[in-house]
Amino acid sequence: MNRSVVLALSLLLNLALLAAGGWYLAECGARPIAEDLGIVDERRPAYEVYADERFAGLEGEATVLIGDSQIERGPWSEVLDAPVAVRGQGGMLLDEVTATVPETVHGDAERVIVWAGSNDVLHERTPDDAGRDMGELLAAVEDAAPGAELVVLSLPPLEWGDVTATNIALGAAAERAGATWVDVTPALDGQLADDGVHLTGAGYEAVAEALAAL
Repeated sequence: MNRSVVLALSLLLNLALLAAGGWYLAECGARPIAEDLGIVDERRPAYEVYADERFAGLEGEATVLIGDSQIERGPWSEVLDAPVAVRGQGGMLLDEVTATVPETVHGDAERVIVWAGSNDVLHERTPDDAGRDMGELLAAVEDAAPGAELVVLSLPPLEWGDVTATNIALGAAAERAGATWVDVTPALDGQLADDGVHLTGAGYEAVAEALAAL
């Protein structure tokens, strides 16, 4: 092949790659690309800011539910047949739930139900880390609502990660804090949505039955 043709093709290919790179950078942004490549640490959303925007100033109810998307997505007033304050936000790790407690748990709460830790498993955080963070979360709730009954739900049987060791650590943290530990894992077998993480309607009914049995 003629040398000038090769050089021209090489130049066109480089220009195409440069254009593609520019488009990718414009679409995704420099920070996410750097996070994906491991150049910088992943930056988590400011969930406490979200909580302040969504929940600060609300009067709340006697029963408050806090946690991640397992709480946020649930039809809780329907399955519990009572008005409740739903204060969950999808995507949060345990320590991020703790950061939202000043906005999510009011001082007059009589019962606080905690369901969190699924994201810690999905992010491959160790059971020891999860147990420590659950202890700190329950301490924050106790400070925010002294005298409130604390209830901690076990993690559902996630399809994308083994929850066994983490549930043991979370249960131990609940026991140390004097909270009631409710193991809903067996009742949720086969009750996960197609994503393998969240619950079906029947799954939420099963959790409500477990809570009603306390």
